Amino acid sequence: MKVFEDSRGFIIAFGWDMFNRKKEPNMVSWCDPKTKDWQISPINMAGNNTLGFPVTPEFIMETRGGVVAYQPGVCIEMTFIAGSSFVWHFQTMLADRPTAIAA
Repeated sequence: MKVFEDSRGFIIAFGWDMFNRKKEPNMVSWCDPKTKDWQISPINMAGNNTLGFPVTPEFIMETRGGVVAYQPGVCIEMTFIAGSSFVWHFQTMLADRPTAIAA
């Protein structure tokens, strides 16, 4: 698991279900930036997204209001969506050459 905090106060956990406190290799979880609560609720911005592959970033960085997580062969770009119920938009970028991604 890798954890990253962005400048807005979101704590993002890669490869972990933080609400249930268990390893979840394909999940990206984030807490509410104000309360730091991990429970998803209509009154906060906590949430998670399950991707189609294990999330094992080698490095994570904030860029232009978003978060980029890189792992060999895959780059996950998270873009903050202000005012949306979805909170983050995820875009997965794959290497030009096919690489094996364990599902």
